[in-house]
Parts: sequence; C-alpha cells; structure tokens
Amino acid sequence: LLTPTRQTVLVNAVEALNGVDGRAELLRHAMTVQSEEETGVFLQSTLLLLRYQAHHPVKRILAGVRIPAAELPDGRIAVFGAFDAVQWTAQVAAYEHDLRQALPMKEARELWITGAVSSRARAALEERGWVVHANANTGPSDGLPLAAAG
Repeated sequence: LLTPTRQTVLVNAVEALNGVDGRAELLRHAMTVQSEEETGVFLQSTLLLLRYQAHHPVKRILAGVRIPAAELPDGRIAVFGAFDAVQWTAQVAAYEHDLRQALPMKEARELWITGAVSSRARAALEERGWVVHANANTGPSDGLPLAAAG
C-alpha cells in the first residue's frame, strides 16, 4: 500500500516536522495501515497536520491513534482527519470513544476535518469535549486551515 510515491510523501512530511517530538510515530503507523482507503486518509490527514504546523507550533505527535494527533505547546490536543463528510453513526461514535480513550487526558481537544460535519455530529462531538473545525482545508488563499468554518 505504501508505494514509492507515498513513501516519499510520508518521509517528506516527517522531515518537515523536524524538531517535533514523536514524528517517527507517523512512519510507524503508516506501516500498519491495511487498506487503500485507510492509506489515503492517513496520508491526506498527515498533510493537513503539516498545513496546520506551518503556522502553528506542534509539540509532539501522539501515538496510539489511527489518524495524526498532536499535542500543542499549550497542552491542547489536535486530531487531523481528511474526511469528505462526518455523520454521527454508531461507527463514528465508537471510533470517537476509542480515540478519546487513546489520547492523553486533556481538557482541550480539537478536531480538524477537511470536509463537512453534520449538525448532529458536531453537537455530539462538542458534547464530548471537542472543538470542531470543519472544512479545514478551505482556509485563506494559501489553503491553510487557519480560518476553518465553525
């Protein structure tokens, strides 16, 4: 699943995160993906993390989750997901629960999603302590997730 092109994208991403603790976690996780779809989502999610990191400091990459997650210098946790749309389903609820359990116990958690988040999903996520940034790839003209909707 990790073609030479995908490997290059991933290595370049890890190199771009120079100085960020735990960046090798991205490589470790990439070796465990088991489907074409999961590989694509992981790589695009990693690129979303990079766009974020270009303008916001990242302290460390967190282990134990299926999409890139980072601790920020102020202690917030940010999770990056390249999804076209998020609907609140039993599968999403279970994944959110597992994600929360795998992350360090922090009060401030942010979810950066490239696509839309339904109102029901947003309400459920916010009820569980997430700050949701939908359409995170549609920020200012440089495409960075700085002015994500909502």
